[in-house]
Amino acid sequence: MGNNATGDSANPRPKKQKEQRIPKGKNTRPWIAPAIFAAIGTLIVAISSLLGHWNELWVKLGIIPASLVAGSIGIYEFFAFRRKCSKLRSALIAVFSFLVFGAGVILAYVRPLASPPAAFSVVARTTCTWWPREHPSMWLEGNGVIYPVNTFIFIQVTSLNPGHCMIDSYWIENKTVGRWNKVHSIDVRGGTLMFAPFGNLQKANKDDFGNQVFDSIAENKSIDFGETVQGWIFLEMPKEGFGPEWRIHIHETSGNDSLQPIQPGRQPTTEAEIIQQAQIYVIGPPVDISHIRRAFLSDNTEIPHE
Repeated sequence: MGNNATGDSANPRPKKQKEQRIPKGKNTRPWIAPAIFAAIGTLIVAISSLLGHWNELWVKLGIIPASLVAGSIGIYEFFAFRRKCSKLRSALIAVFSFLVFGAGVILAYVRPLASPPAAFSVVARTTCTWWPREHPSMWLEGNGVIYPVNTFIFIQVTSLNPGHCMIDSYWIENKTVGRWNKVHSIDVRGGTLMFAPFGNLQKANKDDFGNQVFDSIAENKSIDFGETVQGWIFLEMPKEGFGPEWRIHIHETSGNDSLQPIQPGRQPTTEAEIIQQAQIYVIGPPVDISHIRRAFLSDNTEIPHE
């Protein structure tokens, strides 16, 4: 009887301690919220990677750290709850996790959704590219040096602005090895274009694109709504080569920026077709430029002679 009485009086004490330490309500689990945010963060990171946003700076600064923080706090909260962590402490940590992850989501996704509509429509009609980068068929001669022109693209830029606008600058990016890289553009107005069929520098022709150079056409031109500016842009191939994805940044004189993907146009299959498609005007007889110093225009790296 004495043993039974002692046992009966001892049983309520653990219950009382349990009610004091566990948050009110049997279904209360403070660690669930950060754990859910961690799972959502992981999903968004995966989606952003598949959509090609993985290398965007706002993804790295927002989503990834927030997901790691939310995941870490979720794990911590799980074990804290198992150790009978206090209700207030768990709630504060969960709220902090929510705020950190919420800031990452806003930075990564609300900002793009709130961006202004595209100011231009860009179409690439024809793309001419030569491999390898050291031996193209097109060169730019200037100041006693010839520079390789690996790619030239005929683009059509149509204004979607309701009023007048002017293009202040632009640059092309290409995606290689999962990263967007700025492609060095070549202003051919600073020299003479030379076309060497099949890379034969001993029989190069001076070429003239006439009024088909985009830089000359777009410079200081007021563009009305629906008006199209078109012409050739000339590019140097990076060491990594070119990938299949392209995009163009256009900066207006008003300060507005536009980012548009572009699909490379059809690649001519023969040298004759390139001349025809590009509407190149050959000037004078062939000349020998094989003895002239060769270098890349982007960094002045010298190209050795064969």
